[in-house]
Amino acid sequence: MVIEIRKVNFVNKGAELMLLAILDRLRSRYPDAKIVMQPVNARKGYPAGADYLERAKLNLYQKVHFRKYGIEWDKIFNYVPKGFRDRFGLVLDSEVDIVLDAAGFAYGDQQGVMNTVGTALDVKRWKKNNTIVIFMPQAFGPFKNKKIKKAFQTILELADRIFIRDKISYKYVEELNPIQENYSLYPDFTNLLEGTLPNNFNTEENKICIVPNIRMLDKTTTSDAQQYPIFMSKCIKLLKSHNLKPFFLIHEGKEDLELAKKIMKLANAELNIVIEKDPLKIKGIIGACDGMIGSRFHGLVNALSQGVPAIATGWSHKYEMLLNDYNFKEGLLSVDASDEKINAALSVLIDQTKRERAKKTIKNSSDIQKALVLKMWDEIYGIIDKKSMDDVNE
Repeated sequence: MVIEIRKVNFVNKGAELMLLAILDRLRSRYPDAKIVMQPVNARKGYPAGADYLERAKLNLYQKVHFRKYGIEWDKIFNYVPKGFRDRFGLVLDSEVDIVLDAAGFAYGDQQGVMNTVGTALDVKRWKKNNTIVIFMPQAFGPFKNKKIKKAFQTILELADRIFIRDKISYKYVEELNPIQENYSLYPDFTNLLEGTLPNNFNTEENKICIVPNIRMLDKTTTSDAQQYPIFMSKCIKLLKSHNLKPFFLIHEGKEDLELAKKIMKLANAELNIVIEKDPLKIKGIIGACDGMIGSRFHGLVNALSQGVPAIATGWSHKYEMLLNDYNFKEGLLSVDASDEKINAALSVLIDQTKRERAKKTIKNSSDIQKALVLKMWDEIYGIIDKKSMDDVNE
């Protein structure tokens, strides 16, 4: 059996966490499966070839697929003998049995046309090969752009299962086809992974985790982009005034780091900056904190899934819906929130009684979310097992 995991990467630690969460479940259930990834496009500040080295560490096969100028160039590899391809760990697109798409948030008006249009073409090709296509829990929509709407309708009609991460995304999908039965609501699936606390992390000097997000500058209005660093600096000043020892935890590369430095300058405060490449150690660090303030979605999931109170501000509906899932609506703030609202929201981190009460509420909700994710995996196992049996019986 050949299973492809797509739309994940090693730059964004949330995306890498999704990859690890999928591998954890697949390898425990299907130890003999070949698991493949397609090389991702080079990203700013990410060395050429680094993607391959990271895949190799995880014993992942390499999927050969290139589309340029509308042409599928990888077809030339059909003429390369399979034995030769196997020696180099190369897998053809046509050899993939199951595709698991873990994009996170790629299909909708905010993400540009090509993401959805390109994936619609991929899904058409896969279904011609009798490949099972499953979209892991992620956010979708809105679909006001005609090209994006048409492309996602194709995806919706052809995909075997689409798991939707929140109620607003579900509404966007339902508006396209209310009678389709291949989509359902399930939460983010990284909550089952256990974090690991690094030996060199000082829990006494780093109490409240601050996770900035450069997307708050390019995915928001000009006004919100200008206000975001000011908002974060206000939060830091308040925490410092109560001696709560905030520190920065960088979730995605150089841009988040530069943003952290800008916020720190505005706050006129020197904070520890923790840069950790291992997403499981990032989760371990967050789990050891008294609280978090952040704008990275999976940073917030890391906190809430471990019962850590998290104050969030974000650039899409997925943040509000996440806090709703954990019964912690009061944790959401807009970047233009008044000082009074900021003080009220952060009191859950400052006041120990409030913090312990919030932890209990969040932990109870986390248990519910984890049970739902286990149920989702049972559905996925059922689909994969049926595909495996059908192939044997052919």
